[in-house]
Amino acid sequence: MGKLRLVSTKKYSFGFVVLAVLVLLLLVGLSLFFIIRYNKKYGNMPTDAELQQAWDAHEYDSVRTLADRVLEVKPFDARMHALRGFATYYIASAQTSETDLLVYIDDCIRSLRKAIHLIDEKELPRLYYILGKAYYQKGEFYYDLAAAYLEKVAELGYEFEDLHAFRGMAYSQLGETERAISAFTEQLSDDTDEFLLYALAKNYFAIQNYDKAKMYLTEVTEKARDMLVQLDCKSLLAEIYLSENLYDKARATYQDILRIDDTYADAYYGLGVVYEYLGDVVRARAEWRNALKANPLHARSLEKLSLN
Repeated sequence: MGKLRLVSTKKYSFGFVVLAVLVLLLLVGLSLFFIIRYNKKYGNMPTDAELQQAWDAHEYDSVRTLADRVLEVKPFDARMHALRGFATYYIASAQTSETDLLVYIDDCIRSLRKAIHLIDEKELPRLYYILGKAYYQKGEFYYDLAAAYLEKVAELGYEFEDLHAFRGMAYSQLGETERAISAFTEQLSDDTDEFLLYALAKNYFAIQNYDKAKMYLTEVTEKARDMLVQLDCKSLLAEIYLSENLYDKARATYQDILRIDDTYADAYYGLGVVYEYLGDVVRARAEWRNALKANPLHARSLEKLSLN
């Protein structure tokens, strides 16, 4: 009986060793499997330093690529969606083709709208700011969304360099003239560019505050380097003279524009309106035809010729 027990113990010991070895091999195999899987999944993850370096260098295509690598692994990473959206907006702003611009703008909006539901509340103002600008650049049917998001930033008390200019442009496009004036006025500074001053003048003209409009037009003409802006200012000034029944001043201003640029269709149209007010329909029609020579699609001249 003792020998039988001895043989049984040896067999038990050998079987236990084999089982232990198999378990050990299984554990080693599983460990290797998870290590390889982890490396495959996370080994290609960019570091924060890489992302920051690409951002600081304004390499926005690289930022998008790095963010996409993170999002493949972490699809709900709000910071990466936001960063990708910001980078895409700056890429969009550099496009010269409207088609390419809109493709990037749509991509930007998708990324930012994903981030908006996931990101920390303290990060929302910057996200609203870029999203508002993106909607503005998307065009006519999105100005209301642009204004809404930009207004949220203003209500939260945050300031960005061109926030109020974009608010003003959005409200101006929506026909909310008083709100546009308020926003543009908040943007004013000692170095305000001529485009914003001209926008202010146009909005004051829209509410028939001609004195304020002329004040800003005078400031624009003193500082404008862009010839087209100067001509647009003169044209708006001539319209103000027409509204004030100062026909001689209006005619002189339009003629001054045409001495500078004889292809400026609005000036021919304006001269036609002057002659119409003065009762000279023949000369008025001649000027509207001149406007169509300069711009065959000049809508207001086409309308005048169809009525007179």
